[in-house]
Amino acid sequence: MNTLLTGSTYATKHLEAWYHAILTQNFAVSQDCYHAAAKEQKEMLLQGNEGNASYQLFFDLLKFRYAVFTEGLSITKDSFESINAHAIPSDLQLSYLYHYYNAIYYTALNKFDKADDYFEKAKLSLTSLTNVEQADFYYRYAVYHFQMQQPSQAIVNATKALDIFQTINDCERNVTSCLSVLGGAYVAVGHYEKAEELYYKAIDILQKLNEEPLLLHVRNNLGTLYANQDLSEQAIRQLSEVIEKMPKHYKALFLLAQENGKLGNIELANKYIQTGKEIVLQLDNEEYKHHFSILEANINEFELEQLDKIVQAGIHYFNEESLFSYTSEYCEKIATTYHKKLQFEKASEYFLKSIEANKKNERRL
Repeated sequence: MNTLLTGSTYATKHLEAWYHAILTQNFAVSQDCYHAAAKEQKEMLLQGNEGNASYQLFFDLLKFRYAVFTEGLSITKDSFESINAHAIPSDLQLSYLYHYYNAIYYTALNKFDKADDYFEKAKLSLTSLTNVEQADFYYRYAVYHFQMQQPSQAIVNATKALDIFQTINDCERNVTSCLSVLGGAYVAVGHYEKAEELYYKAIDILQKLNEEPLLLHVRNNLGTLYANQDLSEQAIRQLSEVIEKMPKHYKALFLLAQENGKLGNIELANKYIQTGKEIVLQLDNEEYKHHFSILEANINEFELEQLDKIVQAGIHYFNEESLFSYTSEYCEKIATTYHKKLQFEKASEYFLKSIEANKKNERRL
């Protein structure tokens, strides 16, 4: 499979193989290629060949993308450190990857304005890319829009990626990733039956490929689908399977806590909350710090004054990052709590904030 980098002076056989394996989302092959590339890089350094700056940058870029592929939920603000130590490349191929991977990096950190800037810069090279690279770009652009809570744009870009991947051999895994993003976007707009159909289509493909890591991510999304419909037991069944194999999957932990809370399993919910809080604290994941704190306060029925402070802190963050659906959701929940306590003025205040946030969110759908 040719790529933008085929034939370049710094793309060794091992680096090219690694790049191909990451592009086609093959866990087993990418792992083998990583070990071979890391061994090669170490030998080059020992031989005093560290002068090839383009080779070193390409290696560091691939190491970052490999981390995104294999440990996507563990990306932190330090994950791009080794790449930032390099000068911005003038080479066409490396310049594209530099801007594109920056976009992926800032998306993972919820820094959407910066991510958008880098996606726009990377877009300028799209016509120079091979089909598989173009499809990979559209897939990641769909992920960006999905995390930005723009499901319509996520659907547009995931469909573009899917249409290309379906024409390329050895891209079945990529097809399932596109189906998974499409499923998430349909969940966001309330088309649950369509989302479930897409998820099970992805699961069927991945089971045949025996591709467990990707399968677990789809099961997490399926758990989200069931949680959104208050089908708590079905959600817990899917999410428990995820946590069994990926114990640091904080998104699954959050949903497990939430759904167990709905069923009145408060002790178990708190166990998942504490585990999740420890993980997101280590990762310095600001978004999920707020999610877990608000969930903990609601499940354990904190005093209203304390709950209000926790919700206000979350709302401030979500508004700053333009995550208005969360603002709307949490404002509605605390408004309902105030209403039950007969504090109608505060209830009205939060209901109004919820409506305003929902309008902002609808303008972005």
